Amino acid sequence: MGFYYAGQSSRSYWHERLYDKMHSLQKAEDKVVRDINKAYNRAFNEINRELNDFFVQYASDNHITLQQAQMILTPIESREYRQRIEELKRAYEATRDENILSEIAQLSSRKEVTRFQALLDSISAKLIEVSNNVQITLEDYLNGAYTRGYDDSLENMQINKTVINHRSVEEVIRYPYAGAMFSDRIWRNKRQLLNWINDDLTKGIIRGDSIQKMGKSLRDRCHVAKYQSERLVRTESCNAYTQGTLHGYEDSKVVDAYEVMDTADERECSSCKKHGGSVVALSDAKPGDNIPPFHPNCRCCIAPVVIEVGKKH
Repeated sequence: MGFYYAGQSSRSYWHERLYDKMHSLQKAEDKVVRDINKAYNRAFNEINRELNDFFVQYASDNHITLQQAQMILTPIESREYRQRIEELKRAYEATRDENILSEIAQLSSRKEVTRFQALLDSISAKLIEVSNNVQITLEDYLNGAYTRGYDDSLENMQINKTVINHRSVEEVIRYPYAGAMFSDRIWRNKRQLLNWINDDLTKGIIRGDSIQKMGKSLRDRCHVAKYQSERLVRTESCNAYTQGTLHGYEDSKVVDAYEVMDTADERECSSCKKHGGSVVALSDAKPGDNIPPFHPNCRCCIAPVVIEVGKKH
């Protein structure tokens, strides 16, 4: 198949240009990651205070037994617990997000509540807040990443930028890449994190761990949560940017196909090497199959290709 690169530029030009664009994209991702990390740090500081208060209220000699933890809340404690749940419901009463509504409904459905369950529910409320913040932050960023990809795709091809169809943007960022939407991954990570904390604290109580040791376990889980969020940001960012680029190529009416270009750095993986250099018709693009991202944290990108007249397949 004969082809040349759009704008009559060389492959080395596009490789260098796209590498610079991806480096710029990574800087934007870094800021989002820092903001999300700050949100997690605040949440885990509050969770740690909740754990300290739990020990102060119920522990003896800096230890608490499973029997003490599983005692039912007193009427006064139960009333305070219900008030906190009602405050949580009011805070999100305007939302239509099914994930948030489902989380709150689960908390509201409890009958008799133990001391330990009340602690876990308080932790869950903190995680609902941070997960919602992550979702809002990431959705706003992905809109920008898509627009950036679209605008970048038309540069140096002497093509006027068109008005972006925001319905297309919405469809892209809500597309279930690798089987799940980014928002579903955020809430799945939240539930997994709460399960881990539940397991860690339960085992810690059974072993008779101190508040200091349980606090360290919480900090370790915070690091995992931040890593999961960073991976999600970088993967979904690559997807949004690449889809914006693809749609820009389509709207140009000049580009016929794209060539996958890998990052060509020390982090290049076997999957990226396999796809690097492949030329794919725009109409054949399949996210995760023949167009980046090919895996979490993928740094591959696509260059515009024009098929030579008489040599299109």
